[in-house]
Order: sequence, then C-alpha cells, then structure tokens
Amino acid sequence: MYWTSDSIKLFRQDLENLVDLLGKIVPSSTTVLSGEDGRTYESFDDMKTREGAYVTTLYLSNREAGLEINLIRARHAVVTLSTMKGSKEAELAFYKAQEFLSAHKRRSAEFVGNLSLVGWIGASVFTMESFRTHTTRGEIIILIGWLISFLFLGVANLFGKRRAYFVTLNRRHEHLPFFARKKDDLIMFGIGSLASFTLGVLGTLIVQHFTKK
Repeated sequence: MYWTSDSIKLFRQDLENLVDLLGKIVPSSTTVLSGEDGRTYESFDDMKTREGAYVTTLYLSNREAGLEINLIRARHAVVTLSTMKGSKEAELAFYKAQEFLSAHKRRSAEFVGNLSLVGWIGASVFTMESFRTHTTRGEIIILIGWLISFLFLGVANLFGKRRAYFVTLNRRHEHLPFFARKKDDLIMFGIGSLASFTLGVLGTLIVQHFTKK
C-alpha cells in the first residue's frame, strides 16, 4: 500500500504522537528514526542536536507494524507512506497514519500555490494584448503588466513550495514566526525583483528610443 501528500506541517508534539500511534498498534514495536544520510537516532532530542531543529529529511520506520513514513522536502511529493509487509497490523497502521498525516497537511501552502494561476492568466492576457497595441504608451503598460504577472507567478511558486514542507523538532512555543526566520531572504528577494523590474523597463525604453531614430 502506498500514499503520498504534497504538503505537511508537523511540530515535535505531532511527531511524538505519530510514533505513539504506531506503538499502540503493535505494543512491542520500535520506531526507528533516521535522516538523509541513513544515520539513525535514539530520540528526537538526539536528532535535533546533530541535525538541527528544522530537518529536511526524516524517515520513520516500524518493521513490527510494517510501516515506513518518509518526510522529505522535495520538488513534488514531500510525504510518502508505504507498507513493508502484508498483514492486518500493517494495514491498520497504514490507515491510521494516513488519517493522521492528512489532518496535518499545510493548507496555506496549497492555497498560495494555487495563486500562481492568477499570474499565468495575467501574463497570457498581456501577451495577447501586445499584438493589438501600436502605441509606445500601450507597449510600456503591457510590458509592466507582463513583468508584474511573472513576478507574482514567481512569488506564488516560491512561497507555495517553501510552505509545502514544515517539519520541526521544536515544540510549538519554540517556533519563531515566519518573518522573523525569513527576514533576510525576503529582503534579498525584494531587492533582486526590484532590480530586475527596473532593468527590464529601462532596457525597453532604450530600445524604443534608438529604434525611433
């Protein structure tokens, strides 16, 4: 059996609850924690000390329950859930874990990702309008609208992908707000976007100036 999801949000308490869930299905079972390099950890505290609070790869494997859970920040699916054997315990563990993980999807990431459709619509409209206008002012307006549409598209895709995966070994009260953690990244992205937009407009004006001569 196999299941995937493209978004997840788990704090330390959630991870502990997930491990407890598997332990209740098979009381004598042990859930093994491992990271990207295959190294196993005795506890979440051990993993946090070695890899940091915000892990990009986390494997949970319970052979007795016959279940494997992979939490990976990837381009597409970030969560995979699969059974390692065919048994009633494995089937029960699969459906219980699927129900648990489905309840912890990051809905805001799905919403932000869908906003990219607005950017595509805007870019398409301005592209079509570019074939109809024959004035310098109209061309500049279309160019600006086209650039804004693609900027919006890029921002929606960027934030959608970044927000799709959130797995932390911190507890909720230890988690810093998004803008406190990403302030430097947002500033650099804003500067880069503004610079690209300005150069695009200036380049268009220069080309138009020389082509009129």
